[in-house]
Amino acid sequence: PVLSSIAKDNTIIVMVANAGVVELLANFACSASVRGLDVSNVVVFTSDEATARVVNDLGLTAFDASAAFGDVPEKEARGYGDAVFSAMMYIKVVSVHLVTQLGYNVLFQDVDVVWFEDPVKWIMSGSADGDAGGFDAYFTDDGARSARYAPWSANSGLYYLRAGPRTQYLITSLLYAGDNILSSHSHQQALTSVLAEHSSLYGLSIKIVSREDFPGGKSYHHDKPYMKKWMEGELEPRAFHMCWTLNKDDKILYLQQLGLWFLGVDAKDLVRDGAGEGTCLSEATVECWYRDKASDKRCKGQDHKLGTKDKNKPTFW
Repeated sequence: PVLSSIAKDNTIIVMVANAGVVELLANFACSASVRGLDVSNVVVFTSDEATARVVNDLGLTAFDASAAFGDVPEKEARGYGDAVFSAMMYIKVVSVHLVTQLGYNVLFQDVDVVWFEDPVKWIMSGSADGDAGGFDAYFTDDGARSARYAPWSANSGLYYLRAGPRTQYLITSLLYAGDNILSSHSHQQALTSVLAEHSSLYGLSIKIVSREDFPGGKSYHHDKPYMKKWMEGELEPRAFHMCWTLNKDDKILYLQQLGLWFLGVDAKDLVRDGAGEGTCLSEATVECWYRDKASDKRCKGQDHKLGTKDKNKPTFW
């Protein structure tokens, strides 16, 4: 009854969060609110009561994952592949599995995503398909071109699955690959192998959407021409995913620097008091932290509080 009461066009948006990343989750909800984007069909699998309260205060729907899955980490990962990171990766698979098995289309996304438009509407309109017709699965382009993620380079932090037996079996197989996730410390590596198998053996159709429409950390850290066009207003993405970044602290600094930070309170206050008046800003905060990282054009010529992030990197502006 929880999902049926919030589903739109038979679609549920699935997220996973704990107290360690609650401010990133709140920033997503605040940014969507400022842009007038409807996120009422979001369900967030939470690890603790404080996070669940924030989720509900923000107008989203919380599902208590700790009751269903047992011991769930309440702190954020300190780096890619650590024990907390790996445990949360598996919970992300379980949460999507539960929703797909109930027959819903699913948009799964990490908490460090900011929308400029509703990606579900864009996919369902057929705009992503070209002349090929509808696909079973749509993934954003991670940007990695190593053998580990070949041939799709699909990012596991922002993707859409159309309801049907092929996508249900895909996620069931990924769930059964839990040992791969835990041993490789990578949800994405396990997903890559399952995608290759299911596209070959079972006819799963896969679309990788362009990084120009859905940029992520690869674009942020390694595609200066693209980022300059974006910051100068020559283009606007459909959504941005702050991946390819060491930890939550860096993600927040980079989002603030890009003018994509819409949260008006700090994490401790959010966890203690929940979300309420003053939680969301009416316009984004812009903070100029690193001169060598992509930043809002308002940082051009400004002092940068933390100097240079990466050694021997030239200034962005």
